[in-house]
Amino acid sequence: MGPGSVCDPNPCPQPPLGACCFADGTCQIRGEELCERDHGIWHGEGSDCDPSPCPAVPTGACCFEDGTCQTVTQLTCQSLRGSYIGHTTRCEVEGICTLACCIDHETCVVATKDECEAMHPVFIWNYGSNCDDGSNICGESPTKQTTWGAVRMMFR
Repeated sequence: MGPGSVCDPNPCPQPPLGACCFADGTCQIRGEELCERDHGIWHGEGSDCDPSPCPAVPTGACCFEDGTCQTVTQLTCQSLRGSYIGHTTRCEVEGICTLACCIDHETCVVATKDECEAMHPVFIWNYGSNCDDGSNICGESPTKQTTWGAVRMMFR
């Protein structure tokens, strides 16, 4: 192969192709080197994407501070700077992206994270929490169980 060489038929060796699985569950036909360079898992020469050899990636509700929701993988949610609620959770569930906000030790308001933070709450509960659980969730300040040694370490 030098000056004046022809490319038909192609004299350049082609890498063997096969199925390449990515973290989001997608499959593409690629050579082993290209697959591994892009952080995929190569399934060997001649493997195919139909049917896909890639494991299904679980999805769930991903909540954003403005109260919007998307059903995506946990990795995608993290890259979008959302809060992943859990595998198989659904955005269609009413109130999944709202929080119970304790404005003082008696007043509970359900709002988006942005709305809640604007009210300067004493405490914000987890996504999907509400004020109607039959108890006064704002009546007591939440506590964290710890040891005396751990408390002393915070003040050294």
